[in-house]
Amino acid sequence: MITASLRDKVGHHGPVIDRLGALDAEFLHVEDGVGHMHIAGACTFDGTPPSFDDIGQMVRSKMHLIPRYRQRVRSVPFELGRPIWVDDPHFDLRYHRRDGGLVIGVRSSRRWRRSTR
Repeated sequence: MITASLRDKVGHHGPVIDRLGALDAEFLHVEDGVGHMHIAGACTFDGTPPSFDDIGQMVRSKMHLIPRYRQRVRSVPFELGRPIWVDDPHFDLRYHRRDGGLVIGVRSSRRWRRSTR
């Protein structure tokens, strides 16, 4: 099934398949239940940080600019090549964001918020 975004990438010889790069494919290959190969980030703010909902609205407003963030990896049959990127028809930003906090130090009131998964 060719999705709308893939239909836009049709070349002279048919659809353009967007494969994972070699390094991304290797990260995926070596990841297992013990060795997690994903990347995360954290933000610190001077003063009052934006609310969790404000951050969510900002991310949601930019999602159309980065189609990769709405895609998932799909293996090719018999693993005869690197996996490909495909649009995720069930993408839900709420699945990737969690509101949580971590107190830094025993006496510190500074909190870190993690907002991605």
